Amino acid sequence: MKNLKLIYLVFILFSYNCSLIVSNILPLSDLPTPSGSLDIGTQIYYWIDEARDEWFTELDNDKRKIVVQIWYPTINCDENDSYSYIDDPKLRIKAIAKRLGISKILLSDLKNVTSNACLNAPIEKENNHKFPLIIFSHGLGGMKVQNSIQIEDLVSNGYIVISPDHSYDANITVFEDKSIADFKSGYPSANIDITPEEFWAVRLPQINTRAADIDYIINKIKAESNSNEIFKHIDLENIGIFGHSYGGATSIVSSFENK
Repeated sequence: MKNLKLIYLVFILFSYNCSLIVSNILPLSDLPTPSGSLDIGTQIYYWIDEARDEWFTELDNDKRKIVVQIWYPTINCDENDSYSYIDDPKLRIKAIAKRLGISKILLSDLKNVTSNACLNAPIEKENNHKFPLIIFSHGLGGMKVQNSIQIEDLVSNGYIVISPDHSYDANITVFEDKSIADFKSGYPSANIDITPEEFWAVRLPQINTRAADIDYIINKIKAESNSNEIFKHIDLENIGIFGHSYGGATSIVSSFENK
């Protein structure tokens, strides 16, 4: 009898709007309200570093591409215009579920989660104030928005924060033309017991690639500090970085190289 009830439940889930049912069972909340007084704006950039070949691929003339999101103070963000927590939800939910080893149906409500930031809102320009810059680096299989709660709280208190999807290290990177870079940073299951030489042969160039992403971001901001309306208001003498897991290691390497 119990087996029949289980079969009946599965039949209901897949006969009706499965995503809607799961969303009601496993609802996800919007991001919490930040502690600071400033509203938050956000923008997304699609950048190509023409000076670097892509380390993760063997394609000829494949240059390093990253997608970067920036959050900054604004005075013109209505909560009704809040941007989604994740962009390109169909692609991202599938990738996140694969990374977690669960059904994407369980994450279907993620597409409805909103942030406290407004897309393309104008930056706060009162008194031509400059804001300190903080860079966030995600861990292996993570993504640029994974620590949005901390990022938004920092911005609401007067910081600008920028975060890349480290291509092929992120669970997925979605480029402007909707092409993607899948996660390629895991070791094949057959190589779990790798030697120290095998470990460093992968991890050293990988972390150097990520640190070079940070260098590129900083140099890009400096190069466009007179033309980009947001970059104009970044205090280039006050730059910090933090990260999660391998992003923490990236922060250490980047800090050492930019001391």
